[in-house]
Amino acid sequence: KKYDLIILFIQWYNNIKYLSNNLIHGYVVCEKGSRKHMEDNFIIHVQGNTSIYGVFDGHGGNYISTRLKEYCIKYLMTKLIGSKLNKDNIYKSFLDIDGKFFDIWKKNLFGTDGSTSSFVIQRKNILYFVNLGDSRTVLYCDNGTYFSTKDHKPSDASEYERIENTKYTVIMKDVARIGGFLAVSRSFGDYVYKIDEEDNYRPIDYAVSVMPDIYKIDINSIISRQKLIISATDGLWDVFSNSQVFQYIRNGRNRGLGYKSILKNLVNLAYERGSTDNITIVMVEL
Repeated sequence: KKYDLIILFIQWYNNIKYLSNNLIHGYVVCEKGSRKHMEDNFIIHVQGNTSIYGVFDGHGGNYISTRLKEYCIKYLMTKLIGSKLNKDNIYKSFLDIDGKFFDIWKKNLFGTDGSTSSFVIQRKNILYFVNLGDSRTVLYCDNGTYFSTKDHKPSDASEYERIENTKYTVIMKDVARIGGFLAVSRSFGDYVYKIDEEDNYRPIDYAVSVMPDIYKIDINSIISRQKLIISATDGLWDVFSNSQVFQYIRNGRNRGLGYKSILKNLVNLAYERGSTDNITIVMVEL
């Protein structure tokens, strides 16, 4: 039962609520920042012997991001509980979820909304890191970054090639953007970029793809006193590198600060560094 995930968390908006247990500690920090609307969301859920924890980052609206927790529990976790936990079943679930949102979009119930997702699915000692878009999940050990997901940006070679083979092009503005607008190349939603010239819905191989990167790690194979997972939206990663987050947390712990204070200060510093986005961080200490 060592790896049964029991997470109790901080959720920080205008005040801080704190709960803890003596097994595995989890923390969530959410801040709207200077944005008019909160489009981030997160998931922390335990179902049977399988757990999921991570973040969602909406853009163009929050219709999808506010519903992804419910959809992941209903269409991803339920599927995994009744079958094997493997990459193929995760891929199928992502296609299923995107297809269900597509059916709603066709009824004109929402517009240009899209959402990234980055989370961990854990079953005992096995971790699946599942990433779609430019949110990011990092596994830290004693000496720093052990593993990090890869952001999906239109400027990446493989993403660029896929996009350029559609009716869209990558246009460089402040950053590389699909058609000069969208700065992420994989997501739920964003259906304008998943419809080809013949009006076919193509969620896998068109300008924006819903196929996540999936990485499997056995934490029993990691020799480290500390194992810490940070899953965060790009409001954090736009102004902090993986190593800078690790060093900031380490310095705070060396000064005797708890994770509650460290994460609150980290978000404040991100805004001081110029982040203008919503920021959501899920931290799990294994």
